[in-house]
Amino acid sequence: MESPEQKPKKENLRQKIERLSPLFEKSIEEGVELTITREIEGGKIESITGLVVLEINEDGPELAFLDEKGNLTSSATMLWEEIIDAKE
Repeated sequence: MESPEQKPKKENLRQKIERLSPLFEKSIEEGVELTITREIEGGKIESITGLVVLEINEDGPELAFLDEKGNLTSSATMLWEEIIDAKE
């Protein structure tokens, strides 16, 4: 059995936004493509690669893909609550 000090604390929404915002801002400024992991309906985990951040809204980042010519596809906002992690 894990002791309380070994059990990771669940990250609250504010902490998640603070942790991920610098990476999302880098994507906006430098066009860095990200892989974002999120929890979808039914508790399933999904990772989506090749996303760029267009802007950061109160509800979450507005994301789009780059097509083969480097043009942005249509965008959508991914909610902060569904995002688990992001990486380059």
